[in-house]
Amino acid sequence: MKHRIVQSIEGKTVAVHGVFEGGDLLKLDSFKKVSVQDLAYAKLMKKEIKGKFGEVTLIVLPSGKKILSVGLGEKKAWNQRLLVKAVRKATSAMKGAHDSIAFSVPDFSLPHVMTPRLLELIAQNAEMAAYDFHAYKEPPKNGWPEMKEVAYFGLTPGDRVKGARAIETGRIIGEAVNHARELGNIPGGLMTPQTRSQKAVQEGKAFGFSVTVLGEAKMKALKMGAILGVSRGSTEEAQFVVMEWNGSSAKRKPIVFVGKGIT
Repeated sequence: MKHRIVQSIEGKTVAVHGVFEGGDLLKLDSFKKVSVQDLAYAKLMKKEIKGKFGEVTLIVLPSGKKILSVGLGEKKAWNQRLLVKAVRKATSAMKGAHDSIAFSVPDFSLPHVMTPRLLELIAQNAEMAAYDFHAYKEPPKNGWPEMKEVAYFGLTPGDRVKGARAIETGRIIGEAVNHARELGNIPGGLMTPQTRSQKAVQEGKAFGFSVTVLGEAKMKALKMGAILGVSRGSTEEAQFVVMEWNGSSAKRKPIVFVGKGIT
């Protein structure tokens, strides 16, 4: 999915605005050109939008421009957990109906959170909300609906410079999570230990980390009985996959992350 920073909304892109309870509905300066009719209609719609958390309303202005109002709830309760839910709610609501949305970043700002971090969170969760698992489904005639672009507006010049890298970080994290979900959604009868170890080797070659695969003979020699005991319930041979990435200089003290899983 494409991510980009814009100064105003053009074309068929849906502008996503967050609204707190008791807050103002719309900031129509997100669009390059707004008619008198658009302004009048937006004013009328203010009475319809309550800002209740999770409330999603698509507003089509007389000019055809579209705004998605996302309720953020009480401002004093606003936090990162609710931000994640609101971004996912907005993306999911538009997925399939529209392929391009743009977040009004200031509307979703968090206390004590810098704009780059905010952009990273929005990008990551938009990516995750846009994901669907289609591997074993027959596609419709026109293909699967998908979100093609997420844009971000309302940023200062300084935030636009720093924000591009943060958005890219969020995009990468979101895509990586979706990739893991894709593997996890494959039925166990197809995603066997051997298949999963082969996938790990491919990922290692693609992204530059080392992968070591131990078969049952090596595992027995290392007295890894607990894992071998679990695998005895399957006709598939057990595999123990070790993935390692050393991303820093040998002269620096490392920060080590250790993860494990069994299937």
